[in-house]
Amino acid sequence: MTVTTQQRYREILQQGQTRALELLYRDHSLEEICTAIIESIERIDEGVFCSVLRLNPQTRTLHKIAAPNLPDFYNDAIEGMKIGKGIGSCGAAAFSKGRVIITDILTHPYWEKARNLVKKTTLRSCWSQPILDSRGRVLATFAIYYDKPRQPELFELKFIESAADLVALTINHKRAEERLRRNEARQRAIIENITDVIAIIDQEGKNTFRSTNIERLFGWNPEEVFGASTWDNIHPDDLEETKSIFASLEGRDNASVTNECRYQCKDGSFKWIEYTAVNCLKNPDISGILISYHDITERKRMILEQKRSAQLAALGTVAAGVAHEINNPIQGIMNYATIIHQAPDKTAQVGNISGRIIKESIRIATLTQDLLSCSKNASQEKVASDFNALIDSALTLVGTKLNQQGVALETTFAENLPKVAVQPQNIQQVVINLIDNASDAISAKKLIKEKRIQVKTFVQDFRDRAEICLEVFDRGIGMSSATLEQAKETFFSTKPSSQGTGLGLSIVSDIVDSHNGRMELESLEGEFTSVRVCLPAEPS
Repeated sequence: MTVTTQQRYREILQQGQTRALELLYRDHSLEEICTAIIESIERIDEGVFCSVLRLNPQTRTLHKIAAPNLPDFYNDAIEGMKIGKGIGSCGAAAFSKGRVIITDILTHPYWEKARNLVKKTTLRSCWSQPILDSRGRVLATFAIYYDKPRQPELFELKFIESAADLVALTINHKRAEERLRRNEARQRAIIENITDVIAIIDQEGKNTFRSTNIERLFGWNPEEVFGASTWDNIHPDDLEETKSIFASLEGRDNASVTNECRYQCKDGSFKWIEYTAVNCLKNPDISGILISYHDITERKRMILEQKRSAQLAALGTVAAGVAHEINNPIQGIMNYATIIHQAPDKTAQVGNISGRIIKESIRIATLTQDLLSCSKNASQEKVASDFNALIDSALTLVGTKLNQQGVALETTFAENLPKVAVQPQNIQQVVINLIDNASDAISAKKLIKEKRIQVKTFVQDFRDRAEICLEVFDRGIGMSSATLEQAKETFFSTKPSSQGTGLGLSIVSDIVDSHNGRMELESLEGEFTSVRVCLPAEPS
């Protein structure tokens, strides 16, 4: 062929590239772009026809993407053709991953099975180029048919290779677009269906992003809160602490914090949320504080109900003992009153007996007051309290039960303990639950030398702060390592359902957490259990 012909080929290929890029920019479909490329290339000469076939890697079959000027019956006949060695031009090219040149279709063995089909067309030669991805996997084939037998010249081989590269560029671009669309759709679906709102705020606390599910969960449209301060939605009582927690992230790249606060919904109500914030200010894709948060209002309500249930359960545990304790003073009052009634002279004995009556009456009043305090809803503020006195008061309530079970109580209280800021009835509940667990563990042990619970208080230093500690120790059945790991979980219990709710240690853990304290568990199955509750001491 002449230089002019070669120049024309280059111009046609350039026109095809320009047209393909234009259609890609306008987001046309793969079929439309491949059709436009084929129509440009088919202009090189009369009697030229082209096709682009897509390979299905699962079925190993070829399927039409574009072949606008091949006969419909021919396209229908080869649709879904299996690839393989020596199966046509495109089937063989896809199988071998190499170019296949058939100069005469009617005589070449690769076309033997399709000979009758080809005789119904004007197609007489076919050159097929496989289209590979970056990993060398076959994506498709590009083929040029002629209406006469043809042997390609060197520049024509380069031409078909360039045409195939143009189709490959188009296919890869469309595949990348489709992956991106699927990923975006998946991310939208995930965000819309998860229970966490995803948010981004800047250093000033202004909202720069809110996921769309905020409307379903909290009532806000993302556009309504965009640019507004996130602090406007935090409950006033939680605002100072929340700001302080976020400020702790400053200068700490990728550092994270997790906490709780109350968040205002669009209807004006507040919901408890648990949030995790991550410092992504230097991440160019985020440039802010990344936050995920979800509604924990129901969880908060359930925890309060569990605490209330545990308080009622504690009342049931000590009710028999309290009844016994009240009965004895009543009997004393009655006996002493009888003596007074029968004494004719009202001597000095009257004063003595009257004093005893007063003492027993005070005892009744104290027990009754303790019982009422335990049954009240523990919502009062923390007060600086005498830790030993609180422990002793709680032990009084469970003393009778322990006596009935034959369990001895050994107490060792440290002297001159500093005050501790607590909710008194909550700490009494901690003691009752721990003693109740210890006595049950002792009772469940068949062979035990001494039924004894050791209770002691002490002060220690922990991480630059003073702690007031309570330790309850028993030599009951103990706990296995697996049980120990689950011991703090709500409703977990090794007892039959008729003997416990599984709330005991869970409630203790929650109360200790609410006092910024720690609970340590140590146990050996069949040997012992030690529970330590450590609370921060009140500053002098």
